[in-house]
Amino acid sequence: MEPPQSQVTPSAPPVAVPEEPVTNEEMDAPVLSYPEEPIAAPVSPDKTEGVGRDAVTPDEAGEQSARVMALAELPNHIQQALPQIQISLHFFSNRPEARLVRINDRHLHEGDMVANELRLLEITEGGAVFSFRGYRFQVEKL
Repeated sequence: MEPPQSQVTPSAPPVAVPEEPVTNEEMDAPVLSYPEEPIAAPVSPDKTEGVGRDAVTPDEAGEQSARVMALAELPNHIQQALPQIQISLHFFSNRPEARLVRINDRHLHEGDMVANELRLLEITEGGAVFSFRGYRFQVEKL
């Protein structure tokens, strides 16, 4: 009986190894540059020609994102677009890492996404603060 012949498997081509280390100066790396002048001129908040009734000026947007509103204070179109928020557990602690809520049958901590575009910002003694489409609002616990 003859011993089985070993099968030859194709191997990868050899890799060229430089004789000396390559320095950054020798590599063709892209060089990032920034324009010296801004691409677009900033618009001051008082220049709101052509702004429609539903538009928000930059100043209003800043106030809107910093202010925590009650759920009922949100504009109707935002309230209608909000995903369901059903809080079934609320645990507040002085240590933020220990705070916990169960929303829509999911255990969540501060900073977690509840649903698309809906983020749990903070768990407070009285409920939870969320952000949705640039608005911050509070929902009271049950």
